[in-house]
Amino acid sequence: MKALPGAKDLSKKYSGFLFDLDGTLLDSMHAWVEADRSFLGKRGFEVTPDYTEFVKTNSAERSAIYTIERFNLDMTIDEVIAEWLDFVKDEYAHHIKLKEGAGEFLRQAAEAGIRLGAATALDEGNALSALKNNRILDYFGRVYTLSEHDTDSEISSNKTEPDFYLAAIKACGIEDDPSRILVFDDVPDALKAAKEAGFAVCGVYDKVGTGARSGLDFCDYSIISFPIS
Repeated sequence: MKALPGAKDLSKKYSGFLFDLDGTLLDSMHAWVEADRSFLGKRGFEVTPDYTEFVKTNSAERSAIYTIERFNLDMTIDEVIAEWLDFVKDEYAHHIKLKEGAGEFLRQAAEAGIRLGAATALDEGNALSALKNNRILDYFGRVYTLSEHDTDSEISSNKTEPDFYLAAIKACGIEDDPSRILVFDDVPDALKAAKEAGFAVCGVYDKVGTGARSGLDFCDYSIISFPIS
């Protein structure tokens, strides 16, 4: 596992970058931790690491179904999602910031001719709000969401399955040999799925989310903050 070079050097090896958002480009996991604590706490339950692991890598719809079934809630899927989104909507629109160095890294990548895409379990509305608020939306030709993938795919998927990443680069217009695309994510199981599909991968440490400094030995690169050359 190597330290990540600057964008200009990476452009000699990769034609495109595919970014996760929550916990990778966006310093946003704290908002979801609080949303989960609020949602489950008012119903007498606690947030556990395995619960966070599931909802971070699955779409809102699948996470809602899981939550209803796990805690035997008398709620509809739409009601659960609406409560979650109501809690975090203002955060994404106005308060959530980028990870250290992320904005400058994107600028340098774009200047180096690297095509950029985003692939996320986050809903499209909050994803676009956060990218727009942080003035980086124009770097991305497309934001591909897990909900969209579940609709398009004959086999329902999540971010820990390789086909999600293959579909994402096609949708984002950065399709190439996967070995020429570098995927950034903070979840080890998601990175393993991208690696299985043939992509190069960079693990991004997130102090709140499930990413960790350990357990990323299989990655091509790993970072705590984005390099600025």
